[in-house]
Amino acid sequence: KNLRKLAGVCIFFILVFMVIALFQFERKEENESIPLLPDQIEYYFNEDWIMVSVDHAKLSETELRDHEKLRELIEKELAEEKYKKVTLPYTGESKVLELIVFQNVLPEDYAGLTLNFTSTNSMVRVVLDGKVIYEYGFEKEFGQSPGDNNNFVNLPNVFTEGELWIELLSPSENAAAALGDIKIETRDTVVIGVVNNNIADIGCCLLIVFMAIIMFILAIIRQYTRQPARGEVFLGLTGLAAGIYCFIGTDTLNIFYNVQEAYEMQEYLVLLLPLFLTLYFDRN
Repeated sequence: KNLRKLAGVCIFFILVFMVIALFQFERKEENESIPLLPDQIEYYFNEDWIMVSVDHAKLSETELRDHEKLRELIEKELAEEKYKKVTLPYTGESKVLELIVFQNVLPEDYAGLTLNFTSTNSMVRVVLDGKVIYEYGFEKEFGQSPGDNNNFVNLPNVFTEGELWIELLSPSENAAAALGDIKIETRDTVVIGVVNNNIADIGCCLLIVFMAIIMFILAIIRQYTRQPARGEVFLGLTGLAAGIYCFIGTDTLNIFYNVQEAYEMQEYLVLLLPLFLTLYFDRN
């Protein structure tokens, strides 16, 4: 009986968090900077960028995934000065598999910090001094739009020239490829920013997982008291899958790991939900 009351309270709080998240989504973004602690820094890095559009009509999809092959074309365009100076953020229409490269020089003071920027409808690759340090979307098939993504790139503690490339590759026709503000932040600032922007969603995920734990406890109690099972295990699995799915959607994992596998798993979690519910109704 007490667990049922606790479950009702959790359902109420889940609804409250969902309403809060809805209002946060509808509300326009306010550019209020987060108060920084003494050991936290945040810089905008939007000036003095060079943009290059690379002609790669003769390249195959395999070659487009090979950075060394693209590097030759990019360096050729830069050497011939076929570029233009831009200030971020940037938004523009892209052709199918059009490669747009943004180039800048990163000061040594930014070593060991985190590069934070958003991208839209584009595969993303970040290259520092000729070495690929970050990729997003290249594990997908060409033709699938990567959608919107928050990119967190950990800069190495030591680098030489600091030549930074951000490559955007559009996988679909007439997609509005966009590159948001480039922010250089400490790890603490990134964590605070992500948690602050997703606090309602993260809270909702935790409550969903907590509800799943309650279902598992009810199943254990029925097993211990030798009562017939009512399908609580499958309800718990449904809640666990839903909670993990929602948590991946908050992009919190990007702070700690560059794991694109999590986003691949996210698609299958949706398929598990109706199966768990079907098993629950079958058992109950």
